[in-house]
Amino acid sequence: SDLMNLSRILVGALVLACALFSAVPLSAQQVTATATATVEVQKAPELPVQKVLYPLSTCVVTDEPLEDGKIKVFEVDGRTYKTCCGRCQKKVEADPAPFAAKLDAALVAQQLPTYPLDVCAVTGKKLGSMGDPVQLVLDGTLVQLCCKGCTKKAVAGADRIVERIRTAAFEAQLASYPLTTCVVGGHELDVDAVNVMYGTTLVRFCCAGCTDDFEKDPAPFLAKIATAGAGAKAAAGGACGTECLEAATGGCCGDTP
Repeated sequence: SDLMNLSRILVGALVLACALFSAVPLSAQQVTATATATVEVQKAPELPVQKVLYPLSTCVVTDEPLEDGKIKVFEVDGRTYKTCCGRCQKKVEADPAPFAAKLDAALVAQQLPTYPLDVCAVTGKKLGSMGDPVQLVLDGTLVQLCCKGCTKKAVAGADRIVERIRTAAFEAQLASYPLTTCVVGGHELDVDAVNVMYGTTLVRFCCAGCTDDFEKDPAPFLAKIATAGAGAKAAAGGACGTECLEAATGGCCGDTP
């Protein structure tokens, strides 16, 4: 009698164990399938390619337009320059400092409208709290500091600081990118769009091939993005008009209280 009862208990335990064992894989498969479906629906946009956009469409020496077939492209101390002729190239090679400063000034003007931080990249202090911000170009990217005293630290930590600025710029502009189509090809931008950060400016393409056409003459494409951005801000309630001086750079006078 006792033996029979023990047998019944063992059989019952075995049946229960088998039922539990068979249920676990099914539940795990369901969870995995649900997670996979969620990932597919919420696929994140591609991380941006980082590039430096040459800031001038004119000779760095004479300011004359650069003509196809005559442009001299060369490097001095690891930096690219473009001149209209061999004579100007020699001037840059003999004394590159003033021309490097000219390129830096052009890069600052190009990237300032899309600069993402309102605090010093070193101390975190509000920009303007210690006078006009100090502007540097590190690895082709604008960096703004609260004072000259931060310059050495910025140069020493350039990789980390530049990455922070580029990431902040990408996240901010991706969330409010004003175009739904490729600025070059005109095709719809989907989850496979190619994102390129030119310094602090995000440009989205339908494919990698469009980047070449953009980089040959970026000015009209950048103007198109800026105009669309200004229009989006005005539609959202910023009382900006076509006469607003900031509209050309994507800003809006209505943003200032």
